[in-house]
Amino acid sequence: MLNAFLLIRQVSPEDLKKRGVEWHKKSFGEIFWVSFGSRSKEKDIRIKDYWLPALIGISELSVFPILMTQGFWIFIGAWIGIKTASSWGGWQKTRTAYNRFLLGNILSLGFSALIAWICF
Repeated sequence: MLNAFLLIRQVSPEDLKKRGVEWHKKSFGEIFWVSFGSRSKEKDIRIKDYWLPALIGISELSVFPILMTQGFWIFIGAWIGIKTASSWGGWQKTRTAYNRFLLGNILSLGFSALIAWICF
């Protein structure tokens, strides 16, 4: 949602000319779904892929509580290890991606533990 909000609020007319797509003329809902689904017909580089990470997060929130209650912590650790290894090179370019990864995993594990505690 933040990306959609930021695309609406482009900074200057020069910025608009450089980027090509006039997002400020589109509705928030349209920008949100284009951004979330990463389906920009204009091939705007500011459109990120949020659909796949959202599906992975939903899958983690569905599976982690079950694995936690059954004591299969090794599978949770292995999954986070696979995610860490696949993103290792990208973190050398920017620290922001690494911090976002850490925060995402902390939130996923925290909410999974909460779901496991409430439901099981």
